[in-house]
Amino acid sequence: MNSNFKLKSLDEAVALIPNDATVAVMGFITCGVPEYLLRGVERSFLDTGAPHDLGLVYTAGIGDRKGGGAGRFAHEGLVRRVIAGDVYKRQVFT
Repeated sequence: MNSNFKLKSLDEAVALIPNDATVAVMGFITCGVPEYLLRGVERSFLDTGAPHDLGLVYTAGIGDRKGGGAGRFAHEGLVRRVIAGDVYKRQVFT
């Protein structure tokens, strides 16, 4: 095992995301989506204003239409751009 590997708390992991970073998220609807991490990013932004101006990339609809998944990034200033695949229309939005 790599001795440099260290487990991080949610807050420590979110703090590693710099402003203007691009975040890629995988999953489909709510299956396999790292909801815990997305919730941490949202909470950090609302509490501290960071990280901000993120790019968000995902290949299929992620979320539950109740504010989860990509909905956690729906705060002015949190995201600067979104690149997303829509599995129904087969389009990419930027």
